[in-house]
Amino acid sequence: MTQSKRILTILKELTTNQKVCTKHLALSLDESERNIQRDIKIIKEFLGDSLIQIERGCYQLLSSSYILDLFKEQNNSNELKNFFEFLSLMDSKLLKFLEGDEFKFIKQIKKDTKEIYTVFENPIEELQKYHFLADMKLAIKDRRYCDIIYNEKEPRDLKNIQPQKIIYAKNNWYLAAMTQNYKPNGGFKMFRINFIDKFILLPKTFHKNLQAQKHIQHMQSLFQNFDQPNYEVKIWVDKEVARHFRVKKYLSSQKIEKDDGDLILTYQINDDMEIIPLIKTWIPYLKVISPFSLKEKLHKEIKKYISDI
Repeated sequence: MTQSKRILTILKELTTNQKVCTKHLALSLDESERNIQRDIKIIKEFLGDSLIQIERGCYQLLSSSYILDLFKEQNNSNELKNFFEFLSLMDSKLLKFLEGDEFKFIKQIKKDTKEIYTVFENPIEELQKYHFLADMKLAIKDRRYCDIIYNEKEPRDLKNIQPQKIIYAKNNWYLAAMTQNYKPNGGFKMFRINFIDKFILLPKTFHKNLQAQKHIQHMQSLFQNFDQPNYEVKIWVDKEVARHFRVKKYLSSQKIEKDDGDLILTYQINDDMEIIPLIKTWIPYLKVISPFSLKEKLHKEIKKYISDI
């Protein structure tokens, strides 16, 4: 469940129940208590003193009709409007359960948002292997080994994998796991869930892999290797497109080393494929300064592409 949907679910609970508790919410939403605490913190930023802590980990509204009354007010706070406009923009379906005759404020936000915004995204992958998710969640939560049949180029029978996280990235669904079958990357592998033909949950358990968890937490791309040191890539950016790189980090390690109209950027990566797709996207406005090996690799790829046209 996304954070936006969790927040809306918690808001609904606050308006329909006497209290909400982080432990109960974590269990019912299949989330960590830490994530729920972050959600409560965001809600409290908007609701202020109207949301009170009545006991450790449990909260309630001073008035169960507070949110409803707030929506009915003529002069609703701009911050709250912006909050719900953001949710509506990201996915208006998330607000569906808040609709009703008494929530005309929400309906108006959705209408206004639709008239003003259009959001274009890459095609979102439909999760066809949804029936595997229940066992995957159990495997991750209880740290249980699994056997899978993975059909990437051809079916492969993989034994005793250690599922770590379900990841949604680049509009695709992945299962991050440690496995003995991928030694070159320290055993770490991102499996496309839709390419898993069989998923068998085993009774035996494994110890928590702190290195894998840390790697997943700090990944800046799907191409980042698990057990390799970083190296620096230096890129020149033409002033014609420099503004895009001033306002957006295309990788989390992006830093501006020099800005005199043109830019010189640095990135910390451990696989050339972390940066190559970005450079190709912005040809001819980006050039590799260093390392020379990356510059040569791109030169050969582009030269071959041109000769094959």
